[in-house]
Order: sequence, then structure tokens, then C-alpha cells
Amino acid sequence: MERLASNSEQKVLNVLLEFKSKLSVKEICKIIKEQDGTEWNIRTVSTFLVRLEEKKLVNHEKMGITNYYYPIIEGDAYKMKASKNFLKSYYDGSLTSMLSAFTDSGELSQEDVKELRHIIDKLK
Repeated sequence: MERLASNSEQKVLNVLLEFKSKLSVKEICKIIKEQDGTEWNIRTVSTFLVRLEEKKLVNHEKMGITNYYYPIIEGDAYKMKASKNFLKSYYDGSLTSMLSAFTDSGELSQEDVKELRHIIDKLK
């Protein structure tokens, strides 16, 4: 199974995907704090970035003494990869099984059903 970002790493990756520019660790910390109030120290975010590099999701460029990080994957491609991994892990790769689980539990609203019908109709 491919290695994906943990929840905390995902928060850092989302910032890089959203801003689409090279960012320093300090800039990433500031953005995360502004977005949702999470206050991580620089070492914590640096650790997440090292892990994301090991997973081949981000890379960095050194300018002077500062590392600037950027994603090396596209957001949509990563979401698809993570979605497939989720389906494989929890529903044996079956989208139908997942939708059945949501339907059986009453988790799908009428609006959800309407949107799903619209998506399926576009496939015809």
C-alpha cells in the first residue's frame, strides 16, 4: 500500500497545495495558525515536511539558509490516490460497498442522493 500523509502531515500538505508557491517552515506555521488556530512549533512542522519528502509528496529548495517547500504532486491526483487507498483499506476497493454502508446507516441525505444521481447520469 502506498504511503500517504497522516492527518497532521495532510494539514501541512494542504497549505502547500493551496498556496502553489514555495513556502518556508515559518510561513507554513503562520498560515496554519491563521487558518484554524493550530499553533505548531517550527520543529514539529519541519518533522512533518521531512516525512512528506520521504513519501515523495513534497520537495524543497534551499535559498540562503532557509528551505522552501513545495508539493511535487497535484492536489486532485493525491486526493484520488488517498480515496483509492481508503476504499481498498475499508471496503476491499469497492465503491458500491462504501455507498451501501452509508445508505444502510442513513448517512446519505436526499441532497446527497440527488447529487449522486446527477453524477451517474453524466456517465451515460
